[in-house]
Amino acid sequence: MWDDIHDALREKVPQAEGRDAQPTAAVLDSPPAKSASGGEQDHAVPPVLAL
Repeated sequence: MWDDIHDALREKVPQAEGRDAQPTAAVLDSPPAKSASGGEQDHAVPPVLAL
């Protein structure tokens, strides 16, 4: 039941705001990885804005 409500709202809220019901972009991120030298390197993907 809650999944059905969630799915319905996920489409209706953007439509009520004048946007497409389906998202057009996603942001992926990951935690920093340890390098062989012991330092941290951040390989995060920069955010993408839907224009």
